[in-house]
Amino acid sequence: RSDVGGLPWSTAAAFSLLAAYFLLVPLSDTLALQAGLELTPAITAVTLCIIAAVTPMYSAFVAASPVQSVLPRFYILVAALLLLFGALLSLYPRNTVLGFSFVVFVQTCSLFLTTTFWARMATLHSKPQSVRVFGLIAAAASLGQLGSSLAAPALYAL
Repeated sequence: RSDVGGLPWSTAAAFSLLAAYFLLVPLSDTLALQAGLELTPAITAVTLCIIAAVTPMYSAFVAASPVQSVLPRFYILVAALLLLFGALLSLYPRNTVLGFSFVVFVQTCSLFLTTTFWARMATLHSKPQSVRVFGLIAAAASLGQLGSSLAAPALYAL
């Protein structure tokens, strides 16, 4: 297989994934600070517990689903939950429980989004291709992170 075939889509997906994540990080960090520094250990503990509880269910979902459908279905679920959080946070901007929940959600999604993305890349690219293209895909992800990190202050100032 040619390295070029899936590379543009793979790099665009990596760029978009980290760009989106690093637009959420400042909001998540702000909400965590609003909840209070004393809750930082609780946020970490709850995130760990949720990851431990959700991982078997997520693994069952992945095992029962066609490989090519896992990433889009998971992204649709995350997008729907982000829209729900967006609506709730605009209605209740100072709600500590909601803010705490959003921080845990972002941290938990970070793990699942990253592992799901790279698992899908492993199915799209052969082992010899992956040696050649995974560096380019990771570079695109880093550019997405950089772009969002530069854009986030202006976007949050709106």
